[in-house]
Amino acid sequence: LLMSLRLPARRSLALSVNAGARGERARQRIREIDAQVAGRKLPVHDGGSLSSEHNTAQLASLCETAAICELDMREDGRRCFILQHADEPSARLAQISLLPAFPPGRFDVGIAGSAGQCRTMLGALSHNALPLGAAAPLVSHVLGLREGSSEPMEAAASLSGLSKWIATMTAADLDGICGVAAADAAMMMALDGHSILDFPQGIKMRTAARPVWESLATQFAQSTAEEAALYRDAGASHVGIAFVADTSPKGLRESGGAMSMLAWQ
Repeated sequence: LLMSLRLPARRSLALSVNAGARGERARQRIREIDAQVAGRKLPVHDGGSLSSEHNTAQLASLCETAAICELDMREDGRRCFILQHADEPSARLAQISLLPAFPPGRFDVGIAGSAGQCRTMLGALSHNALPLGAAAPLVSHVLGLREGSSEPMEAAASLSGLSKWIATMTAADLDGICGVAAADAAMMMALDGHSILDFPQGIKMRTAARPVWESLATQFAQSTAEEAALYRDAGASHVGIAFVADTSPKGLRESGGAMSMLAWQ
């Protein structure tokens, strides 16, 4: 530290730039090694849109011979893989993200403890004109990045539509799960997901609603949620509900922030 303070400003800046370049080269090398382990060296670029103006028939035919590409790594270490065809670079057929391992765990899954401790897939999306199943090759590719088949991997699946599904239920449907107070709080969450972030009322609401919300979210994840089904089809098993994990406006509105956690053992 003392030596760096004695350096002229120009030299300090040069060292900073060089260090940044070395770090980027190291990250690029990690991506190349991971790709080679999976049997394919991936091009790294950014391009294509999930909402380009293509019809289903056009895109379905492209999926058969599309390539898996990797976008630039984000500062948090997240990697993003996309399915794209060279003949239609404006169309991103599907995408998925992979979070690095985080031993303390990223998500609260109640009595099951924490989840998101190992590398975690999430954010599986397909082009607007395609079913989510178009992302299946990306799930298979990411699973191939494991250091041996024994390395565990997790997935966090969105539960889009959960709030709307709960809002259609009657008081009788909800009361029998965990009592009237919890049922009332769950219905309030379903009607106004953003309110769970209010302090202190929101904290009280989501604490009261949690038993009902987790029970219903588990049912929804195992019967209706498309992204959870995508991971189950690839061999993952349900391990719990991550409570208030997705705090984006969309996540709060559509699922009260809940996500389904799955794992490959």
